[in-house]
Amino acid sequence: MYALGDWTFRTLAKPPSQFRDKTVLGFDPTHVGKLAFERKDGGAVRLARADGKWTLEGAQGKTPKDSAIATLLDDLRDLRGADIAAEPAKDLAAWGLDHPDLRIALTDKEGQPIGTVLAAKHDGKPYVMRAGSEIVFEARDYMYARLDKQPKDLVEEPGAAAATTTTEPSAEPEPGRAHGRRRRRRGRRGLADPIDATVATIGGCLTALVERRGGMLGDGAASWLHGDHQEGSRSRGS
Repeated sequence: MYALGDWTFRTLAKPPSQFRDKTVLGFDPTHVGKLAFERKDGGAVRLARADGKWTLEGAQGKTPKDSAIATLLDDLRDLRGADIAAEPAKDLAAWGLDHPDLRIALTDKEGQPIGTVLAAKHDGKPYVMRAGSEIVFEARDYMYARLDKQPKDLVEEPGAAAATTTTEPSAEPEPGRAHGRRRRRRGRRGLADPIDATVATIGGCLTALVERRGGMLGDGAASWLHGDHQEGSRSRGS
């Protein structure tokens, strides 16, 4: 006799339903020739496949979304119950499956029925079953969400492509940016004034030095010191 830890007992103590195959509708998606998708709220889509291409029955101008249909078929193939809610299920109303939210019927390419999946949310829990079966499965929320499609998820409406509009750039600058540019221009103009004052001060000192030295720098230098530097300063500030 051995003493086991609690976790070991919990791992081994499983109900028989844990070892059951809970696949709702096992099938090969490539064998599907027709798909009928109906919602309790009134939305319905009927699709047929010929030569590998889906067409919409009874609706002109609408285009089936092949990739979305392929994804739905894969999700139906992989649909498995998380647990068995009832077996045998006598009253489907107890799980909302007497009037299911979703009814998805599949037919093969020879016109033979593959099966119909019923799905409903009842008291906040999702339930699924195969029509005609006596087993009701409790489903995981994410698996139910994969089946809960709207017709527009499977069919492209005429003119549904969003029209793209081009917005012309405004010729007028944004107020904030224009204000910033004015401030920068004022800053640059203000910066030129102290430079001119500094040059003028240096020029005045050099002029005085020239006058004291008796014109040692020549007439050209004296002319520049008296006025020509100011023109250069103005050209730099502009």
